[in-house]
Amino acid sequence: MSDLLMFDTDIARPTRASQSAVTDAPPNGPPRDNFEVRVPLPDKTLFYLTATSPHTDTFEVHGPVRQFRTFRDKVEQIVAVSPAATKKLEDLEEDKPDVFIGGFRTFVVELGNDDYTKLEVIREINPKVYEHLPAPVYLVTSHGPMIHDLGGTVQTLQSGRRLGYAATSHLVSSFTDFDVAKQHATQAMDIMLQKEINKGGGIGMIRTDVDDNKSPSMGNWMSVAMGGGKVWEVKVTVVKEVNKGKTNTFNTDI
Repeated sequence: MSDLLMFDTDIARPTRASQSAVTDAPPNGPPRDNFEVRVPLPDKTLFYLTATSPHTDTFEVHGPVRQFRTFRDKVEQIVAVSPAATKKLEDLEEDKPDVFIGGFRTFVVELGNDDYTKLEVIREINPKVYEHLPAPVYLVTSHGPMIHDLGGTVQTLQSGRRLGYAATSHLVSSFTDFDVAKQHATQAMDIMLQKEINKGGGIGMIRTDVDDNKSPSMGNWMSVAMGGGKVWEVKVTVVKEVNKGKTNTFNTDI
């Protein structure tokens, strides 16, 4: 499987970005490191950095950015909590001096007691967003199916906890237009729910859209579906500090 994602930003293809959830994990324990990247990369390549921590059920997305070295401080900050990972990064830089040019595929920060954070670099050929940066863009992510034990209304769901962000979160893509981002988010939700229906689920499912702010230029948008003790979400998040590798965190408290 290629480590380079290619999107046509005028056609919704959310499943092409679901590679962010694919790992080379053994049956038990953390996934394996994968530092193989072919450079130079094609023109108009964007970089995203995701950080997945199963022990805190957290999924973070940093970016998009034009140059991977923008993430250097963030990578070093995450790695710094683990002496073993710090040494591994030092060895990687010595072995691959261009690591902060092309990035890596997967870098595992082992924290002890089987806890870990998985760093993953996603590359996307997206000329429209590439040329639009550093102006704000709209990041689309999908999450689910997650588990909840709340009541059967979206109002109770919004104030409660969902389990499964780390295991089920995917980057869809980023867009320059809010309405286009919503279109892709809606199609990502359609795909997730169709998978549930194909498995015989989806009975009594409730689906609704939630605007966090009145103006799309000021905030975010989310679509939520729930049923059978499961919940699915797709989110459109405005990223205003893209040149700084802006972080977007998704976890059980959101």
